[in-house]
Amino acid sequence: MTTFVEPFFQVDENATALRQLLSKLPNQKSLSEDPSEVTPYLRLVLEIILGNTKKFDESCQVNIKWIGSGLISSARSYPPDGDDSKHLRLDLFTSVYRFICELEFSMPQSLSMELRTVKNFVEEHLDEFRGQAKQQLIFANYLMPAQIAKHLLHHPNIAAMQEFNAGQKSALALKFEWDKEFEAKKNQVESLKKQLDGLETGFNFVGLVDGFRRLSEKKIKEKNFAFACLLGLGACVLAPVISEVVFIVNNLDSLDKYKSAMLFAIPPAIALELLLVYFFRVVLIHFKSIKAQLLQIELRTALCQFIQSYSTYASGIKEKSSSALDKFESLIFSGLISNEENLPSTFDGTDQLAKLITGLRK
Repeated sequence: MTTFVEPFFQVDENATALRQLLSKLPNQKSLSEDPSEVTPYLRLVLEIILGNTKKFDESCQVNIKWIGSGLISSARSYPPDGDDSKHLRLDLFTSVYRFICELEFSMPQSLSMELRTVKNFVEEHLDEFRGQAKQQLIFANYLMPAQIAKHLLHHPNIAAMQEFNAGQKSALALKFEWDKEFEAKKNQVESLKKQLDGLETGFNFVGLVDGFRRLSEKKIKEKNFAFACLLGLGACVLAPVISEVVFIVNNLDSLDKYKSAMLFAIPPAIALELLLVYFFRVVLIHFKSIKAQLLQIELRTALCQFIQSYSTYASGIKEKSSSALDKFESLIFSGLISNEENLPSTFDGTDQLAKLITGLRK
């Protein structure tokens, strides 16, 4: 975007005023190291400005606005032979020096060798200047860039550019949201397509699979309860033995006193241990049986997921070879574990326990 630049140094009246000033200045060509005599540097800067009026107009708009009219007014009223001409030349030099600093701040490339010489002269002899001139040079070197940046940040063009960038970011964010929503919709459509492709199979077997899942949840609860019973019975089996061992160890010296009591306590303890071991065995076998049932339920649930596609595939391939899928079918459809025939009844062995207790009592 091209920005309109109001001409200043390109205006004939202003350029003429600077040329007249240049003609009034002492004709000193050699650059001096004396900070009190800045005429050669002033002449050099004026010549460069007059030779690059368009460049200075484009790059020095801030100082043109701040001190441009004052510079032209001082150039027109400069008295070449006045008593204060030397002081006026120093003021003019500080003014044009500000244009050099803004030019350096505004353009991306470095200053020319001639302008760099002027800047080096000021930076090396800055402490030797006095009064208002020193303040102006310090301002131009160190404070003016910040003031220029502040001015540019609040320029209407910058504000418009910021609004454009904000709009661009908003548009990119909106596009990103659209793309995200489009991708989500696309995934939903693909998911619906897959669901429609498998709708017939899912409809036929969803009830069966759901029944297997409910049965599986019930069996998992039974398995957890059986496992808890195993832990409890295991603790009950060990508790009498541990108690008797602890009692004997703690009463070794006076064991004879408890001998008769122990003779009466041992048979019931043995009977209790046998009974607990029996029930532990019953619960253990029941626990294993539940795990086997869960494996069978999971197998049948998995089979329901591909049974219709398998039947279609098998009907086609068996027309070519009747034994092509025999090994596969024997592996998939065979049972995983044995049945529950070995599970003991709850009252198995009750008669033998009753006879043992009756004999001990006699």
